[in-house]
Amino acid sequence: MDDPNVEVLGPHGAYYKATVVDINGEEVTVRYEGEWCADTRVAMTGVRLPPCSNIPLPTEYAEAAEVEVFDQLMGAPHAAFWKATVKMSKGDFHVVELVGVQVSGGENIFPSDKVRPRNTNPPITSKSLHKVEIEVPEDIRDYARMESVHKPFKKAVGSTSCVYNPDTRKLVLIV
Repeated sequence: MDDPNVEVLGPHGAYYKATVVDINGEEVTVRYEGEWCADTRVAMTGVRLPPCSNIPLPTEYAEAAEVEVFDQLMGAPHAAFWKATVKMSKGDFHVVELVGVQVSGGENIFPSDKVRPRNTNPPITSKSLHKVEIEVPEDIRDYARMESVHKPFKKAVGSTSCVYNPDTRKLVLIV
């Protein structure tokens, strides 16, 4: 799978890491990190960009700070970002109250590497990402089906996603 480039709103208000593999009007097709389900079409209104990755995360949070906790809660199929409020911090651990989620026991204590400031990015729009399709010649279509062969090309063109669509016989790039 490509590196996740979006976060998709799921049940209970959690955001799951995913990669956009196609754009269809006001919807995008995403592939979830861990590939725990088939590629899924979702409305752009439930998809946001992750926060800027070159800003270091704080190790301490003030009481009542709005944060997100990255964990697999409530029987979720994969880890996701859950809205929370910091109740207390001690050293590298934070006691949080999850927003709209009921958990029992010690599940509300998280290390700093699982906590980040609340992502305030708005939902993506049709102007956030662009799709480019490249016709694949017949003699290399079998080769194009192998996902791993696209990584150097993806990197060279600065694409966030590069997948072969066997139905259209095209390489789909998301930039």
